[in-house]
Amino acid sequence: MANFYISILGESISSSNLDPKWVLFREMALSAGIKFVENETADFYVAVEHSRKHLKANLEVPVKNRLLVVVEPAVVHPRQHLASIRTLYGNVLVLTNGFSVLGHERIWKGGHLPDKEIVLDLIKQNQPISSRVESAGLINAQKYSFVRGSLYKKRLQVLRHLAKNWDGEVYLAGKNWNTTFHKSIIEQSYALIMAIAGGKGIDLRQYYSHRYAHRTNINILGPQDTQYEFLSKIKFAIVVENQANYISEKLLNAFIAGCVPIYLGGNLNEYGIPENCVIQLPSDFSEVDKILNELSSSEIEKIARNGEKYITDSEILDRWSVRRGFQHLLNELLNLEKNESST
Repeated sequence: MANFYISILGESISSSNLDPKWVLFREMALSAGIKFVENETADFYVAVEHSRKHLKANLEVPVKNRLLVVVEPAVVHPRQHLASIRTLYGNVLVLTNGFSVLGHERIWKGGHLPDKEIVLDLIKQNQPISSRVESAGLINAQKYSFVRGSLYKKRLQVLRHLAKNWDGEVYLAGKNWNTTFHKSIIEQSYALIMAIAGGKGIDLRQYYSHRYAHRTNINILGPQDTQYEFLSKIKFAIVVENQANYISEKLLNAFIAGCVPIYLGGNLNEYGIPENCVIQLPSDFSEVDKILNELSSSEIEKIARNGEKYITDSEILDRWSVRRGFQHLLNELLNLEKNESST
């Protein structure tokens, strides 16, 4: 039986600090007979997100037996989007073609959603969009990126514009929105260093004050137990991806919560998502309040129904299932082992 050293988002797969979402993958891998090692030489090294520390510990593993799984865009983790980093791994999986650098990476159709029964139960609990107060909201932790193409600041600009120019209530939820000036400067300095080291180009216009979200009548709520709990209470969800070349769980969560996404991100057609499920954020986002004001109640309800119709389709739920995505990744590990044993 081959030995696997697996790092996930910078943590060993055996760590008690493993991201809760990835605990399921650990259980699935163990059930499939995958053997994890840490303090001895591994036959294979698997990194979900490049980690310099963990790669250094596995330099004795042949390049052909190393697998990199890229799940974050360049604005979040720029170094793993460099060709010089990708070539340290003999096998690279990416979430989307937009993450391809070398031209021969394989697509991993990772998932974002819990099991079908859980999703459908969440949808049943939604209150009709017609009975929700006129409201728009964003749920994201406060983060910074100076990598060219970052949309972190854009989502806040949209929220601030609505708070100033729209009659509805505007909400902001997530961690770190009440951070101090000192901590903000430290975090943005680190983000700038990471952007420079990442070599993907920098954009200094992404700087913003730690009080940027506080200068309007935005209701700042802080961390929430779940995204669904927050989103299910609002009418419009601000869904602006970290970068405009992929789709994350943000859009899918808005569909599940029964709200209408105001969307900026990856090309919906590439993912088979109907455009009638969202309001596309215009390039001139100062028009967004006018768009919302001109929508009739029936038009709003129709967009919300389109999103629910999409996300409740059995094939769609299977496509975006976390469990299915993990099974695909597990198959990659088993194929690595199989191919090595046959040589």
